[in-house]
Amino acid sequence: MKTKETDLLRLNLQFFAEEPPAEPPAPTYTQADIDRIVGERLAREKAKADKAVEEAKAEAERKRLEEESEFKTLYEQSQARIAEIEAQAKAAELAAKKQSLLLEAGYSADKLADVLPFIMGADEDEVKASVERFKAVAPPTPAYVDPATGGGGRQQPEQKDPKDLGRELFKNRKK
Repeated sequence: MKTKETDLLRLNLQFFAEEPPAEPPAPTYTQADIDRIVGERLAREKAKADKAVEEAKAEAERKRLEEESEFKTLYEQSQARIAEIEAQAKAAELAAKKQSLLLEAGYSADKLADVLPFIMGADEDEVKASVERFKAVAPPTPAYVDPATGGGGRQQPEQKDPKDLGRELFKNRKK
């Protein structure tokens, strides 16, 4: 009898298998076991909920502090801007005071731009003292006034009619 090669290679694996394991018996729990398991589960869920509440509180506190910090920053910026504006107003007021004191001292308005850098001071009294010191070093020059009240006795030239001027020139040319 001849056997085929495929027959020789076939194995019945079920022949070698062990007997299937028996189904494990269903666990039996007592009321105490169930209470303990449910209690443990409730404790874990309560811990999760408590942790979530704490995280939410911490996040709300962080946001509140962030907003306070933002408002504090805005407040500080506005205070700095107010101080800057007040300083500019004080500087403008002081510059106007310097100009008025120099004009009162006798300096001409067209020379103020040249003289102002030499006047120092942070308040009105210091500016007055600085103007006095500057006046002692470089006294103001009086504005030019013609000493003759009537213009020095000079007579104004007589106005001639342009036609008469033309005639005179024409007559002088012919000669």
